[in-house]
Amino acid sequence: MEKGFKERFGMGLFQFATQVHIQEAISLLRTTDLSIKEIAFRTGYSSPSSFSVAFKKQCGIAPNQIRKKSHTVHEEKLLLKGLIIDSDDFCSITSNRL
Repeated sequence: MEKGFKERFGMGLFQFATQVHIQEAISLLRTTDLSIKEIAFRTGYSSPSSFSVAFKKQCGIAPNQIRKKSHTVHEEKLLLKGLIIDSDDFCSITSNRL
């Protein structure tokens, strides 16, 4: 299953799942006032610190920066990391093979 998944989506199952979790976190950060801790638990992380590390590795910025600075700066950084802003102004993780 892993091999077929990787061939189809261009990434492993774990990496894909991580991207889905981070995408949900970005949406929660931009649309709610939930704490980073609550978002970490809601998106499947066992601790806020493991969430923050994964988020920064995936997006290049800390999760709290999504709320603190202007979206324009973050959108540029996210675009460089393979994330784009869709028409609803939410960050979306995309794969060329989806």
